[in-house]
Amino acid sequence: MHYYLNENLLNLLEKDPNQFRKVYQGWVAPTIPPQQKERLELGRQFHQIIRQHLMGLPVDSLLANYPQLKHWVNQLSQNAPEIFERSPENRKTWDEQIQVMYSDIILSSTCDLIIRNYQSAQIIDWTVYPIHQEYLENSWHTQLKLYLLADTDTYLAEEISLTYWLLTDEVSPKCLRFGYSQEQHDAFKDRLEATLSQLREPSGINTSTPTDQDPLTAFLQGQLSAKDYVVSIPEVEL
Repeated sequence: MHYYLNENLLNLLEKDPNQFRKVYQGWVAPTIPPQQKERLELGRQFHQIIRQHLMGLPVDSLLANYPQLKHWVNQLSQNAPEIFERSPENRKTWDEQIQVMYSDIILSSTCDLIIRNYQSAQIIDWTVYPIHQEYLENSWHTQLKLYLLADTDTYLAEEISLTYWLLTDEVSPKCLRFGYSQEQHDAFKDRLEATLSQLREPSGINTSTPTDQDPLTAFLQGQLSAKDYVVSIPEVEL
């Protein structure tokens, strides 16, 4: 059976191959604090609201009782109108999953939104988590998306970019933009090859999916959506 890897698993494989094997086989799963679970749920709800907004469906009534979500929606719509504007020159796809077969490994990542036109392709991701620019620039989350789009589309690497909107509790959100180049593409391919080479080392890893696989492991492997993962998290009695 093929390996199925997204940015979360690639990051773990690069940092700790032994822990990767345990997570991939469903032997262990990282624990998530209750506060982070709550933020995950808010992020899922926000993502669904934006998706509904992009589909042209009304969202005002949904936001009436959720001031935090309303604040983030207003931040995004006021500071990134290109996300919601309609233009015959642009083609937009949201929640687009990009996959590449790399030897016997399926590499996969999901983009919140991709805006394509004749000159360029722009990936746009939004998050409600505070993340430092230094981390994002070289992270698997950023580099894998850019690599996969460049590898599967007709655009030159220099015509591709990724923009993050970091929604905050402050007045204005933070915006981080990363360009791309053929040099970066080649360098990431070297990093990818070095990371994946660890899978070819004898380890006794079983690539089949465990029958009793926990939801977090399935989510990390890209086999469970964020929505379904959050639903699987048991409620914590207060």
